[in-house]
Amino acid sequence: MEKIVGFRPKKIYVDLGYKGKDHHSEDVQVYLSNKNRKKMTRWERMWMNKRSDIEPVISYLKHDHNMIRNFLKGKEGNRINAILATAVFKL
Repeated sequence: MEKIVGFRPKKIYVDLGYKGKDHHSEDVQVYLSNKNRKKMTRWERMWMNKRSDIEPVISYLKHDHNMIRNFLKGKEGNRINAILATAVFKL
């Protein structure tokens, strides 16, 4: 994440498919969505709802705008493919 975006997140909100503590550093707090909703704080529920709102958009981009398979080569091709897909999505 730090290499792609340029900063390291302090908190991450993940679902049950998250691989575990080997995939993040010690200074990052991980929040799992399998927690009981009553035990979550108001802010945790808000972030989990935002995360669940984004997943259908990602699925739509993958299936309807051909982001499942990338025909462009290399890291620059990945960037171009993502930019073109989001441009079409916003039309």
